Amino acid sequence: MFWVIFNYDRSLVYPAIVDRYLAPHVNHLMHTSVGVVVILEMLFRPHYYSNRGRQLGILLFFSSFYLAWSV
Repeated sequence: MFWVIFNYDRSLVYPAIVDRYLAPHVNHLMHTSVGVVVILEMLFRPHYYSNRGRQLGILLFFSSFYLAWSV
């Protein structure tokens, strides 16, 4: 999602003045390396997921709480 917004309108992510402090290649590295780490973790780290119904219930609870809080 970052790259879609960045390519659509760069100033939505951060203004061009930030380039003085943070080079574009460093920005690319920071936002792309996360994806590489996640893929490596998915390949090499075994994951054991709990009950799907329980997870959906927890998600529903926190989503409802967030919606009630923000209204």
